[in-house]
Amino acid sequence: MNPDEPEYGMTVRPHDAGCEITLVTPGSAAERAGLKIDDIIKKYDGKPVTTVDAFVEDLKKKKPDDEVTFEVLRGTQTLTLKVKAGRKAAPAAGQSGDGRGG
Repeated sequence: MNPDEPEYGMTVRPHDAGCEITLVTPGSAAERAGLKIDDIIKKYDGKPVTTVDAFVEDLKKKKPDDEVTFEVLRGTQTLTLKVKAGRKAAPAAGQSGDGRGG
């Protein structure tokens, strides 16, 4: 993991209106911003979500502590939430960083 890569703490999947949040990590930037499971992200920084891949790649270009504005559909309500990107944790000593331990 690259500690200079931003961390948001959410998992998304494709949705007709953008991308749907399927997981929000407790204590993450996404949770602190108020994002919730089943929210639909329609826009980020004013840009429409066209595909999940493009959305994720654009978010990876940000730096930790950058702020991203999300337009979110929650039920019938449209919300604007600001997410301040977190920082990925560096792997612990002796771990390969591939998520499988060492």
